Amino acid sequence: SFHTRIAILIFLCTWLANCPLAVQAFLSIANSISCLISQICAQSVADDREVLIQSLCSFAFGLCLVFNNNQMTTYSTESLERIINKRIGIDFFQEKLELLSKSDYYAKALQKPQLKLSKSNDMILDYEFARLYKVLEGSITRALTTRTNDGQAQPSDQSAAILAQYTDLIQQQNQQIHIYQQQERQFLEERDSYQKKILELEQSLQEIRNQYTSLQSSSSSSKQNPDDGLKTLCEQQQAELEYSRNMIAYQQQQYYYLTQSIENGVQQLNLNSTDNEHVVLNAKIIELQEKLNAFDERCVAQNDEIARLQLENNILQEKNTNEKRKVSVLESLEGQMQEIIDEKTNLNNDYQKLNTAYQQNLKEQNDLLVLCSTYEDQ
Repeated sequence: SFHTRIAILIFLCTWLANCPLAVQAFLSIANSISCLISQICAQSVADDREVLIQSLCSFAFGLCLVFNNNQMTTYSTESLERIINKRIGIDFFQEKLELLSKSDYYAKALQKPQLKLSKSNDMILDYEFARLYKVLEGSITRALTTRTNDGQAQPSDQSAAILAQYTDLIQQQNQQIHIYQQQERQFLEERDSYQKKILELEQSLQEIRNQYTSLQSSSSSSKQNPDDGLKTLCEQQQAELEYSRNMIAYQQQQYYYLTQSIENGVQQLNLNSTDNEHVVLNAKIIELQEKLNAFDERCVAQNDEIARLQLENNILQEKNTNEKRKVSVLESLEGQMQEIIDEKTNLNNDYQKLNTAYQQNLKEQNDLLVLCSTYEDQ
């Protein structure tokens, strides 16, 4: 029954208080600690009586912790602390321990040494046990808090040294990773720059190829390459120019002969001609002058044609020179593009090597972090 369980727990706590031998004897009993843990960790209920039993079990467990003489290696002070920390939880344990001080039974028992009860069943806690709990509850709380803080704040020198080594190593790894990341960003920027240059060169190369193709198609009707077509056209125009020059020379010679004959005729007319002959000669002179004017006009037209042919010849020669220059530029651009492609390949290889080293370094750092975390848990 409830009263029987309360009486046994009060007797147990009174027996364990201030007696390390009693604690040793209790811990030597099989499943003694497991029984207390099962009661403490039992599902919470709204019944005040069950809450009181859980608090008394926590008090008994705390007495085993405070008055332990460490003769039982299985349940030494450190072992009991680990059990509370891992299986119960320090905060949960302290909460259960403090529930007794909040109970109405505890408040009534602590008010008067002699209780006035109408029934024997109303007897739950007495004055002496309430005082015992009041004195030792603080010791249990301080023991848990002090040992926990000391365990966290004062690691061994060896652990601190190893932890410092791991910390330094992790910092070095972080610095190296930062350097790798900067190099990676630099490689990526250079790669993007080269890709832009390659794209621009490819566009320029495509434009030159289009111009070259259009030039080939325009000259393909004669089934000759552009240089042969231009050369043939220049030779034809030079031949026409030479022919025109010869014709001009011939016509100038004829003009000279004609003017000489006119001068001779005028002189003869002044000396021996009659009036009728003078009229006839004047008519011939007028006719010859008209022919001479027509000849002059033809000479002017031929000179204009020669100038035009020379201009066209110069234009064709300039086009030929430009096309040769474009072909040379095209070949140079192809060489530059091949060099850039090779350099891009080298950069990609360097980037792959850098990325592999970065991943390896990151893996080593993660392994070190896991090892450090495992060491701290131990």
